[in-house]
Formats: sequence, structure tokens, C-alpha cells
Amino acid sequence: MATDPTYPLYPVLSILSAALSLLILVGGLFRPSGNLNLGVGFLCFWLVLENFANGISAIIWFESADVKFHVYCDIVSRIHLVCPTINSLTTVIVIRRLYCIASLRPKGSYASEWVLGSLVPMSVAGPLYYIVQGARFQVLEGFGCTYVIAHSLLGILLTQAGTIIPSMLAFVLYYPKVIEFFHRHHKDMSRFSLALPTNYIRILAIASINTMLLLPLNIVMLVLVLISPCEAGTLPFYPGWNVVHRNWDPISVRYAVLQDRGAIGITLPYLMRWTSPVLAMVIFCLFGLTAEARASYRHMCSAICVSLGRKPVVTVHEQDVHNSSSTGESRGLHSLSGTATSVMIIA
Repeated sequence: MATDPTYPLYPVLSILSAALSLLILVGGLFRPSGNLNLGVGFLCFWLVLENFANGISAIIWFESADVKFHVYCDIVSRIHLVCPTINSLTTVIVIRRLYCIASLRPKGSYASEWVLGSLVPMSVAGPLYYIVQGARFQVLEGFGCTYVIAHSLLGILLTQAGTIIPSMLAFVLYYPKVIEFFHRHHKDMSRFSLALPTNYIRILAIASINTMLLLPLNIVMLVLVLISPCEAGTLPFYPGWNVVHRNWDPISVRYAVLQDRGAIGITLPYLMRWTSPVLAMVIFCLFGLTAEARASYRHMCSAICVSLGRKPVVTVHEQDVHNSSSTGESRGLHSLSGTATSVMIIA
């Protein structure tokens, strides 16, 4: 009998959510109007990796904590560090894009967004994590392998600060201006029976979810991590390089041990792993069910048929749907920005 009461629901939902996120990514390549917003693309890419890895891990270790598949665990443990950071950084990328529209400013270079979406999280999961990495990895029975952070304040700062600080900065610096902009133009456009571009609404919804839901959740998890050591008064700033890297062997943790740690020990793994499939499902509902997304799926099926030497799938009214969508978006974008340059700010 599985130790995890959510088995097999969790691995099924994780693998399904990974497939849906992958469908959004691949479908974006076949969009006639262009690719996904870069922030949403980063988020979907890492959700594919994390949800698929979590689903596989839940199956492999559903009733054991055996240390095995070392290389796989090395990769997955770092993915678990990257994804919470990506959730926060993509909020900055998305909100900043909308802020540029609201302020009628040029969107700037994509280089800064690539740095935020790739270089920063890889640095957190690479050299910064190695400074405070207490063991190669740990295997939690019923959950799978994950990272190990040395018991120190520096470890929390280097690995957990990236899940909170970027979202807080985006909320303080950009979010009020964006909300004011959308509210003002919603009233102006309602006067002429026009609608805001739905793409903007969906992107704002993703940013709002990351800010209003994931940010408080990350703060709660950080508080849960700090409660026990703060109560015991045993949280050093950094015990030292030799102490941190003294025992490098992987750690095995039984499910009963997690239960013995109390509500905190058993709550944290569930909070950490259920966030990603839920977020992936929300993103698919916002971006994967639109008329343009469905058209991209048909384009993808046609391309697959051509590559297999079969007759392409014939779609009815597909071009009309795309043209009406593109025309509506362009009209809304022109009304929102007041300048032609802002039409291409969000793909």
C-alpha cells in the first residue's frame, strides 16, 4: 500500500499537466501570429520538466526511500530549486512588459529577460546552491529525490530569497501602474463597446496568480522552514565550508520520519509539489483553450501528417478565426497604447 494518500492521483495529474504545458509550448511554434510571451514560455518550459520529473519520482519511490538513480536525482534536485525561482522571476518579466505598455515606454532588449529567465535561476541551482549543499541529494519516501540545504541562514537566503523578493519588487514597482492602466482603459473602451485584448487579460491573470497566490504561499513555506530552528535557537549564519560538505552521501528519509517531524515536516513536501501541477492546469486553461491555440494545434497536426507523407488535416474557418483574432487584437492594442510601437510588445 502506498504511503502517500494522494497516490496515484498525484503522478497522473503531474504527468498530464506536463503534457498540457508541453502542448502550449509546441503549439506556440505553430502560431501564425508569433510565439508565446517569453515569460509564459519560460514558465511552461520549467513546468514541463518539474511536473514530469515529480510524476515519475512519485511512481518510483511511492513506497520506498531507496537511494538509486543518482544522476537522475542530481538533475531533479536542481529542477526543484529552479522552478520556484522561475515562478517569481516570470512575474517580473510579465509585469514589466505590461508596465512598458502602460507607461508607453519601449519594451527594451530581450537580453534582460533571458538573464532573468535562464541565467539567474541556473545560478541559484548551480554555484549558489553548492555553497550550502549539505548532501548530494535526499530521497523522501512517497515523494522522490530533492535538494538538501545546510542548516544555516545563508542557505535560506541563497536558495529561498529568489522565490519571494522578485515577486515583491514586481508587485510594488509595476503592479499598481498596470492595474490602474487596465482599469482606466476598460472604462474608456466600454464606452465605445470595445474589449480589451484577451491576450493581455490572460497574461495579467498569470502575473496576478503568481503575485497573489504563490507569493503568500512561498512566504508561508519560508516561515515553516524557520519555525523549528528559531524556536530551538540553533540557526547559524553559515557553519563553514568544511562542515557543510563533510558528509556528501545521499540521504534517505522514510515517510514515518516525516510524520514524526510534525505538521511542518509532512506539510512542506505536499505544498512544494502540488503547486506546479495546479499552476500548469491554470496556465493551460488561460492559454491552451483559445481559438488561436486550437488553430495552432491543427497546424501542428497538419505538419505531422505532412512529415509522415499523409494528407494534411483540412480545417474549416481556421483562417477566418485567425484573421478575426488578429484584427481584434491589433485594434485593441492600438487603442491601448496610442502608438504603433506598442503593438508588438507582447507576442
